[in-house]
Amino acid sequence: MDAHAIGRRIAYWRDRRRLTQQDLGHLMGRNRRGIQDLERGERQADPRVSVMEDAARALRIPLAWLLADGPETACIDPVELEAIRAALQRDDVITGTDHSPVLDVATLRRRVAHGWDSFQAVALVSLGRGLPRLITETSRAGARHTGDDKLAACRALSMTLCLAEAIAIKYRSGELAQLAGHRAVLAAEQSGGVMTMDCAARHMADALAYHG
Repeated sequence: MDAHAIGRRIAYWRDRRRLTQQDLGHLMGRNRRGIQDLERGERQADPRVSVMEDAARALRIPLAWLLADGPETACIDPVELEAIRAALQRDDVITGTDHSPVLDVATLRRRVAHGWDSFQAVALVSLGRGLPRLITETSRAGARHTGDDKLAACRALSMTLCLAEAIAIKYRSGELAQLAGHRAVLAAEQSGGVMTMDCAARHMADALAYHG
């Protein structure tokens, strides 16, 4: 086995899971230096299977993904889909009872546009990592802004949820697509925007058709 290639893959998935070397070391029962050596391929010429199994378990990926490069590095994986689902179900954000700062409408619009640009460009890995945060930010803004800003925030939220629905269908999660599509329609209705409501209705229809 190529220790350097395995180390590179461990570093890739650690970064994708938003873990520091210290975080991964804690999950594997090792110190930060041990993780550094492992990622550089310096720990041992032929990494023990038990070490790789520990790394795969900590990174929540199949062991095979550390042994060879595959198409999963260009895709959103099940852990990231679950993060999207969790963001959709955060009651404190949906109801506006959390106390985190609310983004201004202009920033929301830019981030939503960037999300759709990423989808169109098939930059799915970065989108999968960023979408849960965008869902949280737009949900929070839709719940807590007032007046015209609330209408604009709800439009941004609806477009974000339509994006989540599109991702869910692409990765064959009909239940998640329905959840996102339903919330997109609700946000669109709150926005008062006819075009936003039409877009959300189309995405909801797609989700229902896919889910059967």
